[in-house]
Amino acid sequence: MNILKIMMKSMMRKMTETKKAKELVKLLERLIEKDYLYSEESIKEMKSQLRSVKQQIADIDKKNSKGFGA
Repeated sequence: MNILKIMMKSMMRKMTETKKAKELVKLLERLIEKDYLYSEESIKEMKSQLRSVKQQIADIDKKNSKGFGA
């Protein structure tokens, strides 16, 4: 019973992390669209963060993939 609870908590944590990361991607994309509000340096930083978060999501998805090529 304890192992099941631990596995469920782990799965929920991963789902929450992925969900938060995807929300962060949406937020960054919306901010970057309004580039006229930010300096060039800020835009570069946001784009860098966006690439990083997208890569993290891809890594998590690849790790959790149960299909071919995994």
